[in-house]
Amino acid sequence: SRRGFDRQLTSQTNGMGNHHGARNRGRSTLGGWLCYHFRLLLNILRRAWYGYVYPVSFLLAGFWRRGTVLGGLYSLTALGLQLRMAGRPRLGEPSLWRRTHSIIFVACLLLLIGGITVIVLAGQGSLDDDTQVTRIIGLGGVGMPGGPFADDTKYRNPLRLLPEVVACAVGLIGVVLGSREDLRRQTEREGDGEVVAALSNGGPLAHGFWVTMVGLLLTTASAVHCNAFGAVYTMAAYYLMFRISRPSDRCSGGSAGTLLVLRRCVWCTAALHVVSVCVFSAPGIADAMPAQALPVLGVASQSGVAFVQMSFVFAILEVVVGTWPNTEALHRDRGLSASSDYCSEIPEESNDLEAGADGVLATPMSSRHSSLSVHEAGGSHLASSGSSPQAGGGGGPRRRRAQSGNSRGHAAAQRQQTRLRRSRSTLPGDQNYPSFIPVSVRENCEKLLEGAGRQFRGLRGSSLLPSLSALMWATVWPSLATLPLLVFALTVLHVSVSRFPSALMHIIMMYQLLFGMVLYCFNVYCTAYDTPLSNIPGEYTWLERGGLQSYGRAGNVSDVLAHMWYAMTQACAVVLFALATDARRTRESSMSDKRWPSGIVSLARSVVAFMRPLTVLVIISWALSAEGVSLFGFGYTMWILLIVVSGSCRPDPLAGWDVLRGRAVVWKALVMYSSAVMLGLFCWQIFGRRSEELYGLERTSWSLWQTIWPHLLISVLAALQTRALQAKIQQPRALIGSTSPLGWFLWASGMFMQMSLMFVIVMVPPKSLDSFIFLLLFICVVAVEQVCGQSVWRVRLLFATGLTAAILLPIRYAILIPRAQSWLQTIIPADRHPLIWETLALEEDVRVKVKLFVWVCIVVLSGALRRIFLNPACLASARPEVARKRPPLLARMLKEAARWSMSLMMFVAYFLMLRHDAASLVQISLLLAMLVCGRYWEFAGALTSVCATGLLVAQYWWDLKFVDMEDQTKKYWGLKWEWSSVALEVALLFLGILQRSVQRAALLLTDVKNLDATGKRWRYWRGIIRVELVAYGAHLAAALMMLLALFRSSAWSLLWVGVVVAFRISGDSSRRLSAARSNRWLWTMALVQAGCLLSRFLASVWFPSDMMRKPTAEDISASAVCDWLVDRERERHDCGKAWELWLDLAEHRWHLTYTFIVLWATCVLRHLCLAEMQNQANAAKAVASAAALAGGATSPQADVAIGQPGLAADGQ
Repeated sequence: SRRGFDRQLTSQTNGMGNHHGARNRGRSTLGGWLCYHFRLLLNILRRAWYGYVYPVSFLLAGFWRRGTVLGGLYSLTALGLQLRMAGRPRLGEPSLWRRTHSIIFVACLLLLIGGITVIVLAGQGSLDDDTQVTRIIGLGGVGMPGGPFADDTKYRNPLRLLPEVVACAVGLIGVVLGSREDLRRQTEREGDGEVVAALSNGGPLAHGFWVTMVGLLLTTASAVHCNAFGAVYTMAAYYLMFRISRPSDRCSGGSAGTLLVLRRCVWCTAALHVVSVCVFSAPGIADAMPAQALPVLGVASQSGVAFVQMSFVFAILEVVVGTWPNTEALHRDRGLSASSDYCSEIPEESNDLEAGADGVLATPMSSRHSSLSVHEAGGSHLASSGSSPQAGGGGGPRRRRAQSGNSRGHAAAQRQQTRLRRSRSTLPGDQNYPSFIPVSVRENCEKLLEGAGRQFRGLRGSSLLPSLSALMWATVWPSLATLPLLVFALTVLHVSVSRFPSALMHIIMMYQLLFGMVLYCFNVYCTAYDTPLSNIPGEYTWLERGGLQSYGRAGNVSDVLAHMWYAMTQACAVVLFALATDARRTRESSMSDKRWPSGIVSLARSVVAFMRPLTVLVIISWALSAEGVSLFGFGYTMWILLIVVSGSCRPDPLAGWDVLRGRAVVWKALVMYSSAVMLGLFCWQIFGRRSEELYGLERTSWSLWQTIWPHLLISVLAALQTRALQAKIQQPRALIGSTSPLGWFLWASGMFMQMSLMFVIVMVPPKSLDSFIFLLLFICVVAVEQVCGQSVWRVRLLFATGLTAAILLPIRYAILIPRAQSWLQTIIPADRHPLIWETLALEEDVRVKVKLFVWVCIVVLSGALRRIFLNPACLASARPEVARKRPPLLARMLKEAARWSMSLMMFVAYFLMLRHDAASLVQISLLLAMLVCGRYWEFAGALTSVCATGLLVAQYWWDLKFVDMEDQTKKYWGLKWEWSSVALEVALLFLGILQRSVQRAALLLTDVKNLDATGKRWRYWRGIIRVELVAYGAHLAAALMMLLALFRSSAWSLLWVGVVVAFRISGDSSRRLSAARSNRWLWTMALVQAGCLLSRFLASVWFPSDMMRKPTAEDISASAVCDWLVDRERERHDCGKAWELWLDLAEHRWHLTYTFIVLWATCVLRHLCLAEMQNQANAAKAVASAAALAGGATSPQADVAIGQPGLAADGQ
C-alpha cells in the first residue's frame, strides 16, 4: 500500500507539472491567457454559487414562510448545507455533491406540488375546518395572517407559491451546475490558488487582510439587529482586530489553538442564531415567550431585517466553515503547528498588511495548485493511517510502517515540487504576467506596485490613522467617554505618534474595544425594552453624557441603516487604530534610511509653501462666516497679523518674498489655539444648553462635524506647516529665485493687483471714511507708478497700505460681533446719530465682510511686494539682460508702440471723457489744449490721471453727505458717484499707467546697430513717409476739413470752408511746403477745429438751469429771426429747428466724433512738423558748431542734410 501511495502521489505531481507547462504555453498568447482566466472566473462564480447563493436562497424561502414548518425546513436545509461544508476536505467541493443536490431538488419539487394542491383545495373551500393545521405547515402561505396576500381570500394569486418556486428552481440549478466526478481533477487544478496559498501559510489569522475582512463581516452581521448573538459577533470581531494590533501573537505557540477555538465559537453562535430565529418565530412559541426575550434572541419584528442579518450570518459561516477547517487539515497533514508554519515559511514582508501579502501573491500559480493537489490527495490516507502529531509513535509495526511510508511520500512530493520550481524558471513568461506582455510593462507595473506598497506602509505608520480613528469615536459618540480620545487625536497633531510608547497605544486600543462592547450591549438592552429615540446631539441626558448612547436617534431615515452606520463606524475606527498600532514596529526601520527623489522633494516643497495661503484662506473664510464672527474668529484674525509680521522679519534666503512662512512657534500656536477651540466646542455640545454668539460656542442638532470641521482642517494644515518647519524644509525656487515666473509676475503686475484690491475696497459699499482713506492711498500709488515706479515711495506706500489695513482689520472685525453691535447701539443710537453710523459704516453688513476679506489680501500682498521691491538688485539686473535677448522685430514693435503711445492715449482718453457734464467739459478742454499745443505730450498721461483722481476724490467726498447737494446738481457738475462714471475714471488712470509702462519698457531696449535687411528697409521707408507727411500735412488736413464740412452744414462750416479757401488762395496748396510753413497752416486749422468742438460741447452742457436756460427750437421760432413767417405756424417751427441745427445747439454725437478724429489727425501732423523743425534746428546747430571748429568750411554731406532735413532726422 505504501508503494501504491507513492506511485499515485508521483503520478499526480507529474501530471501537475505537465499541466503547468501546457498552461504556460497556452497563456503565451493573448487568446489563451483570456480563455484561462475566463475559466478561472467561471470556477470562482460556481464556487460562490454553491458556497453562498445556494444556501442563502433556501434561507430566503424559509423567511418567506417564517413561523411555519415549511419555513423551518428550508432554513434547516440552508444550515445543513453550511454544516456539510465543514467536511469539504473529506467530502470534496459542494459542486460534486450530486446526490445531495438531487435529493434537495426532489424534496423541493414535492413541496411545490403540495403547495399547489393546498392552494387549489383552499380555493374550493375544502380546508376551512383545518385552517390552523395549514397555517402551521405553511404550504402555499394558506392561513398565514397579514402579508402582501392578506386580501387574496380566493387564493388566486400565483405569487403565493414564490418561495416554493424559488427553492425548486435553485435546487434544479444546483443539479444542473453540479460537476461530474471526472471533472474533479480539473476543478482542483483551476481552483482559487490565492486563497489556498494563503491558507497553507497560516490561515486567516496570519494575514491582516483576512482578519480585517472577517472582522468587518462579523461587525456588519451584528449591526443589522442588536441581540445577544450580535454581541458575540462583535466580541469576536474586536478580538480579531485586537490581534492585528499585536503582531507578536501571530507567531506565538497558541495561534493554532486560538484559531480553532474562535472558529468553533463563531460557527456555533451562527448556527444557534439560525435555529433560534427559526424556532422562536413559530406563533405558538413566540406568544409564550416574554416580549423582551424575543429581540434578545435575534427574532426581529420585521422579516426583512432578520433575513438581512441571516444573510450576513451565512456569509460568516461560509468564511469560517469554507476556509478555516482547511487550515487545520493542512497543518495536521504536514505535522506542523500554525505558529511554526507561519514563522518558518512566510516571508517577512507578509507580516504586514501594507506589504500586500507579498509572500502569498508572489507564489507562482503552479506551486499553489500542485500544493493543493498533493495535500488533498494524501489527506485522507494520512488521516486514516494516524499520521497526526497527536497519534504519537506507538500503535504496532503496521502503524510504524505506514508512518514511515507517509513520511517518504511527503519527501517525494517535496522533491517533485522542487523540480517543478526549477523547471518553471526556464518557462517563458513571468510568475504573475503572461509572456506576451513586454518586459518593460512588467517592470513598470512592479515598480508601481512597489511604490504603492511603500506609500501605504508609510501611511499606516503616520499619525493619520490613529487621529482619524479617535476623531471618528469623538464625533459620532460625543460624550465624556470619548473626550480622552479627542484629546489623544489633538495631541497627535502636536506630537508624532512614533513618540508614543507601545503600551500607551495598546491601552488606547483596549479602551476603544471595551467602550465599543459596552455600547453594543447597551443597545441590545435598548432594543429589548424599546426605549425612546435619542435626541443626540441636540439634547443630552446624564446617561448619554457618560457615553451610553443609543443607535436609535430622532431623525434617522431607517433604523436598520442607522444601526449599521453607527456599528460600522465603531468597527472602522477600531480597524484604523489597530492597523496604525501594528505598523509602528516597521515604520522606524523602513523610514530611517529613506532617500526621496529630487522630483518628490521639489513637489513637497511646493505643496507645503502653497498650502500656507490656503490655510489663511480657510481661516478668514470661517472667521467671516455667520457662525465665525465671535471672539474665536477675532483670535484667528489676530493670528493672521502675527504670522505676517513674523514672516516679514524672516531673512530673504530662508523665506524669499513669502510673508506667511513665519516661525514654527507661530504655526504651533495656531495648532494649539484651534485644538483648544475644538475642545471647547466639544464640551459645550455636551454640557451647554444654547449657543453663545459672543464666544462662538455653537451647538448643533445634526452632527458635531458641523461645528468642528473648520477648526480641524485649520489644525491639520497648521500641523503640516509646523512639521515642515521643524524638519527644515526649504522654500521652493519659485519663491526665492530671481528669474522665476512668479517673481517676474509679481515684479511686473504686483502693483496692478494691489491697486485692484484697493479699488475693490473703494467701490464696495457701504461708503465710509476708511474707504476714503484707501481711495487717497490708491491715488498716491497711481501717481507714483505713473511718474516714477522705481522710486522709494513705492515701498513706503506699500508699507502704509499694509499698516492701514492691519490696523483697520481687527477694529472692523470687533465691530461686527453681535455683542459689540448692541453696545454701540446703547452708546451711539443709530436713530439719533445716523450720520456717524453711515459715515463709519457701523451697521452689520455682508459687504463689510467682503472688505475685511480684501484687507487680509492687501496685508499679505503688501508684505510680499515690499520684500520684493526692497531687494530688487537681482531682478533689476536681470531685466535689461532679458530685454536685450528679445527678437529685433519685437524690439522694433515696442519702440514704435512707445512712439505712438502718447497720441493713441489721448485719442482713447477723449472717448473715455464723454460724459456731457461740467467735469468732463473741463477734462476735454485740457486735453484739446494739449493736443493743439503739439508739445509736452509726454505729460498727457499725467494730465489725464490728475484730472481723474481729482474727480474721484470729489465724487467720493460729496457722496459721504457731509455737504448737502441735490442729485441733479451733482449730476450736472459730474460729482455724482455712479458706477459708470467711476469705471471711466479708473480706466483713465490705468490708461495713463499703461502708457508710461510701455515707455519704460522701450527705454530698456538699446538700439541695434547691426540691422538686418528688413530693419534697414523699415528704417528707410519710415523716413520717406515722415518727410512726405511733413511736406503735405496741411494739404491732407484741408481735404479732411472740406470733406467734413460738406456732410454737416452749420455756422462753423463757413469758417471751415473759409480756412480751406484761404489755403487755396495763398498758393500753398499747389506746392510742397516746408516744416515751418506746414506748421502754421496746421496750427490755424487745429484752432478752428478745437473751437468748433468746444462750442458744441458747451452747447451740450450749457449752464446750470438756475443761471441760464438753454434755448430750444420753440424759443428760436418765437424770436425775431422767424418773424417773417407770422401767419404760418408750421413753417415757424421748422425755422426754429433749422436755426437750432445751424447754430449747433442740438446734439449730434456722431458729428462730434468725426470732428475730433479730424482734429486728432491734424494735431498729429503738426506734432510731426514740430519734431522735424526741432531736428532741423539741432542739425543746423551741429553744422554751425562743426563749421566753427573747422574754420568755416562745410562738407557736402552737411549741405545735403540741410537740404533734406527729414532724411537727416531719420532715426528720430
